[in-house]
Amino acid sequence: MLKHSTIAVIGVGGVGNAVLPLLVGAGVGKIKIVDGDCVSLSNLHRQTIFNEDDISKNKAIIAKEKLSKLNSQVEIVSRSTHLENQKDAQEFISGTDLCIDTTDSFLSRTFISEACAKENVLEIACTAGEWVAQLYFFDKSFKFADIAPNAQEKAQYLPIFPPAAHLSGVWGASEAIKIITKQREFQAGYFQSFDFQNNKFIKANLI
Repeated sequence: MLKHSTIAVIGVGGVGNAVLPLLVGAGVGKIKIVDGDCVSLSNLHRQTIFNEDDISKNKAIIAKEKLSKLNSQVEIVSRSTHLENQKDAQEFISGTDLCIDTTDSFLSRTFISEACAKENVLEIACTAGEWVAQLYFFDKSFKFADIAPNAQEKAQYLPIFPPAAHLSGVWGASEAIKIITKQREFQAGYFQSFDFQNNKFIKANLI
């Protein structure tokens, strides 16, 4: 099942850096990645695909180069620009089985979720802020706008505890693999989080 599936990963930041090696190593047939940002020194502590030699290079391009060496049987398609709106997102995720959103603004999460709903693509949103890792399941019946209806502005950027970013990504990859291989039924509205500062785990159904 995995080798015949296509997964879109939007964002190659700290969370995406945890998602991608696991999907590639597992043998997902095709992975589409997109990110318009470049590698910076200040982010290397949580973006562990990269190293100091990669600074100022595009994240999506460098990630493709490195991940292709992890598993040459996986087709990796990279796009080195930002998705600016819902139309961009729909074009990018069209034809995929699953989308994993690892972006870091309310604006992008809103139009990505709308795009997934329009294309009838299941969505896993992985987020991290300060000490907290979070995971959400969205589909055409339950979208990001249902939990943040007025989120049109960019979110405030907060320092991120690196293990929180990676835990969120590990969760996203794990759930994606289970869903693609029919080991878990997709449940729109499912949510879980872990607060590293207080060692507190929460699991809930938001619908």
